[in-house]
Amino acid sequence: MAKMTLAELRSRMKQETQKSSGPSNYYPFFNMKENEQAVIRFLPDKNEDNPNGFYITKFTHELLINGEKKRIACRSMYADEDGNKEACPICELSQQYFKKEDKQNGLKFWKKKQYLANVLIVTDPLPADKETKKTNEGTVKILSFGKKIYESINDAIDSGEIEELPYSYEAGTDFIIKKTKNGDHAAYERSKFARNPSELDEETIAHVEEAIIDLSTLIPKDPGYDKLEAMLDAHLTGASYREDGESDEDEPPAPRSKKPARDEDEDDAPPRKSKPAPAADADDEDAEAEALLATIRNRNRK
Repeated sequence: MAKMTLAELRSRMKQETQKSSGPSNYYPFFNMKENEQAVIRFLPDKNEDNPNGFYITKFTHELLINGEKKRIACRSMYADEDGNKEACPICELSQQYFKKEDKQNGLKFWKKKQYLANVLIVTDPLPADKETKKTNEGTVKILSFGKKIYESINDAIDSGEIEELPYSYEAGTDFIIKKTKNGDHAAYERSKFARNPSELDEETIAHVEEAIIDLSTLIPKDPGYDKLEAMLDAHLTGASYREDGESDEDEPPAPRSKKPARDEDEDDAPPRKSKPAPAADADDEDAEAEALLATIRNRNRK
């Protein structure tokens, strides 16, 4: 019998839980091969009060927590009773870096934007499921997409290329997601709407009405300023982070994060005319980050 510690068993079970509870209803179009294309149909949000009609925006940050990369909800998605955006310590740190003309760290902590929409999969180039032997065609999924696909949609609407709402059952237009390459990155700027609109039949509409979801349910609960600050502190110092929101200085530090790769479809940080910051020593960067975090804490306590 192989020896296993309780910590190893706990870690293994946690990994299996995460696998089984993953977002299986998301359409993984990014798994297409180069020059393949998928055809989808945008659908309305089940929440009729959505001002965007068929999509929502989601903002996240990426931190290294307990040795694992985590996508953390940005508090700019939430508002107080007066409608003002909630303060986010990670955004504040990013802005501090930009003010110091350190674009590299400013971008590292800048929020990432993604768009989420209900879609009907019309044509699916991905391999069939090994168990069911079926592709995603005819199913309703959640599409998570970035800047390039959004721009293709916006340009078609703004230019008058499409004359009806793209998510209309009767007069909507299919959208073609085309995967190409830009250097080492996947690129989607050649994605576009089909030439002609088409009407969904009654059976498909009935299926869609049953399957679409309220997109606002995909936005996590506001984690709160203190919790995000504790997670950011754990990322910067390498201390472990507990789910109660406290960092434990007695635990061995987690491995430090390398500069994350930029995806071709990610949003850029806000434009800023400044010279690139000179390369800094790792110890200097850590000290500066901790000093900036201390400044943020002191300002918010006053």
